[in-house]
Amino acid sequence: MINLFLALVFHQSIILPDNISGRPGAFIQIEAKTDCKVVEWVLLDSGLELFPVNLLANTRTAVVTTTTPGVYRLLAYGATGDIPTKPAIVTITIGTPPDPQPADKSEIYRRIETLFKEDADGEKVAQAKSYAGVFRALAAAAADEKIKTAGELFKIGLIAASNVLTEKQLTAIRDEIGGYLNSKLNTEVAHLLTDADRKKCAYEFLTIAKILEVLK
Repeated sequence: MINLFLALVFHQSIILPDNISGRPGAFIQIEAKTDCKVVEWVLLDSGLELFPVNLLANTRTAVVTTTTPGVYRLLAYGATGDIPTKPAIVTITIGTPPDPQPADKSEIYRRIETLFKEDADGEKVAQAKSYAGVFRALAAAAADEKIKTAGELFKIGLIAASNVLTEKQLTAIRDEIGGYLNSKLNTEVAHLLTDADRKKCAYEFLTIAKILEVLK
C-alpha cells in the first residue's frame, strides 16, 4: 500500500513509494508523482548521498547512492504558489542491513528494559534469550520466498513463541514488541511480501533479538 501524504489545498500532492531497495554503490532513482513543478528532497539519515537535484533536468526524480548497507529515509515536498505540500517519505534499503546493536538505548530498547526489570520471574533471563531465538529464526524466515504473505510470516512467529514461552511468561514485553512491530511493518494478513518488506522485517526482527539477548 502506498502512503499518499496528499495535500488538499489546490489539489497539491506528492506521492512516493513506501519502500525502494538497491545494492551498495548503485545509483538509485526515486520518482515523485506530483503536480508541483519543483520538488525539494531532504535526507533524514546519514550515510546516504543525494545527487544535487539542481544539476538534474527534472527535480521530480532524485538519485541516491551509498556503499554502506542499511535502511535510510528520504523526504520530499513541493509547492504550488506559496503553499507547500505535505511531505512524503520513502524508505530505502541498501543491501543487507547490518546486524543492529542495541547499545544506543533506543526508545524500544528502553521500554523493553523497563518492563524486564519490573518482571519478577526468576527465569526471565533464560526466557528472554529463548524469545530472542524466535526473532532470529523469523529474520531468516523473512528471506524464504516460500513464505508469501505477512500473515504466513507472523504466524510462524506466534507458533515459535508458544513453543518457547507459556502464556504467562514475558507477557508485558511480548505485548510491547507486538505493538512496536505493528508500527514498523505491514502486518496485514494478506499483504504480499516484497524484497523491501523482507529486508525491513529481517532488520526489525534482529533489532528485537539483540535487545532480548542483552537483558540482565
